[in-house]
Amino acid sequence: MVLSKVVAIGFVFLLLASVEKPAAAEGFYCPKTGFLVEIGMSTSEVTKQCGRPTFVQQHPIGRGRLFRWIYDFGPTSFVQILNVVGDRVVGMYEGDYGKER
Repeated sequence: MVLSKVVAIGFVFLLLASVEKPAAAEGFYCPKTGFLVEIGMSTSEVTKQCGRPTFVQQHPIGRGRLFRWIYDFGPTSFVQILNVVGDRVVGMYEGDYGKER
């Protein structure tokens, strides 16, 4: 049972890591406020400074959930993707340029 949870969590993280490239220096600045978002921050800190994410995805991991918070700041900035477990940012990735708003 425990081994299957570890395998499931490992698979999800490997899958996510293979799809996106890591964000530079493991952090990014919110364009509107200049606030630096880093791994380990609480979701309330991120929401307070950067606003609500543009889109949220859920992925089951064991008995819990991994949330992917996607911030699209427009066509002049890269999309920022945060992996969230519980109320903490556990990883982040940079996507392609954002969409026209």
